[in-house]
Amino acid sequence: MGRVASLYLTDLRTALEDADQLLQGQFAQPLSQYVLPPGAFTDAEHTQQKQQLTDTRIAQPAIGAVEMGLIALARRLAIVPDAACGHSYGEYTALYAAGVISPQEFLQLSAERGRVMAEQASECPGTMAAVQAAASEVKQWIQSYPDVVIANLNAPLQTVISGPTDQIKAIADRINTEGTLAQLLPVSGAFHSPLVAPAEVALAAAIAQVSFSPSQIPVYSNATAQPYPSDPEAIRRQLSQHMTSPVNFIGQIEALYADEVRVFWSLGPRAF
Repeated sequence: MGRVASLYLTDLRTALEDADQLLQGQFAQPLSQYVLPPGAFTDAEHTQQKQQLTDTRIAQPAIGAVEMGLIALARRLAIVPDAACGHSYGEYTALYAAGVISPQEFLQLSAERGRVMAEQASECPGTMAAVQAAASEVKQWIQSYPDVVIANLNAPLQTVISGPTDQIKAIADRINTEGTLAQLLPVSGAFHSPLVAPAEVALAAAIAQVSFSPSQIPVYSNATAQPYPSDPEAIRRQLSQHMTSPVNFIGQIEALYADEVRVFWSLGPRAF
């Protein structure tokens, strides 16, 4: 996750070092050691490293640290965005990129979000599945499962559902049997569904302690697909409801395009 870039680009290396300092003592080892672990010489070691990194307690601040480095790189290259948006947790990064949240509070909030989501997932297990179909079609498959919701509108032909694990698996099996691809996602909970509502309450308490600044550029919201309000308190209220709100990524991209955005650049911790 950003290994090669971290070897050659000071921006990423500095961001990981800063994250180690700012989140010192919150994990069993420095955050950077989960992101850039020692070489694995057995399948068991590799599996363990992957499980540690994908644990939502680690994954969210780890993604945040890498994205901080990428944003710093973009700024050093004089690449200045006209607007920002993110997908699910990425909305926090978009707010950071827009100057709403400071680096320290961005990482602390990321770690807190990961913690409360992990705790809620252990108390009320759930999962998610990506279905290669339009939302209108997916609604037909889930209509007899009141605890299952559409969580993400990712693309015209990709819709993510979220809910209790047994129900998500049953729906996915049925969809696959009928010839449409449905794939369980490697997540630790039923995010963007009512099952994580208690975690949203706990996270809102942490959000209430963060100092928000007016946004320097428009940040398009997952929930409304429209720019966040400019007032910091209004941003706080809207973000406090983010965890259980569906991610309308299709709507965000369409709204940005309607507002004359033509160049889209994705910054994220893929294997680059």
